[in-house]
Amino acid sequence: MWVVWASDSGSAQTARAIVIDAQTGRTVAPIPDVATDALAGLTDRSRAGCAPPYGVLTRSEATYLDPLLAGTSTVMKLVTLGTIAELPPYSSFANCQLQECEASAPVWVFIATALDHRYLRGTMGGVTGPVGPTGTTTTVEPGSWSSTALDARTGPQVTNLGGGADGAGTPPAAVLALPDLAPQ
Repeated sequence: MWVVWASDSGSAQTARAIVIDAQTGRTVAPIPDVATDALAGLTDRSRAGCAPPYGVLTRSEATYLDPLLAGTSTVMKLVTLGTIAELPPYSSFANCQLQECEASAPVWVFIATALDHRYLRGTMGGVTGPVGPTGTTTTVEPGSWSSTALDARTGPQVTNLGGGADGAGTPPAAVLALPDLAPQ
């Protein structure tokens, strides 16, 4: 499939686009108003050496689906479901007890850190209760982290990824050491 668009002269935030079947050249669908942010997230996979391989969301496409939060630092890594399933913080990310999970399924892992406690949810290190409106407490170490995962496949998905890992301070060394299959 190809997506072709022309910016609407009346607005820099929307564009008119069409989806074209790359084999036949036929128009598959017109898209009258599409956000230019969405179009900027598309990757031209027709170039030689384009990585990651076709069928896997690119870094910019994954970021569009799961936007990064302002005021935080986020690292994204492309890993396999089998790799993260072996790490304790991620053991419950996929519901593999109820279905068969492909260990080779590509997954984007987002590891976000903040200087405040915005990522603390509920109980952490013996501290219970909500974090205040400023995102800070005085009873745990400074800073917080959170990690989520997104199925990186562009086609039908049955990974059922959900949940997250979070904590005070910095992410565990094993989380930071995840290998990235699509280095920048």
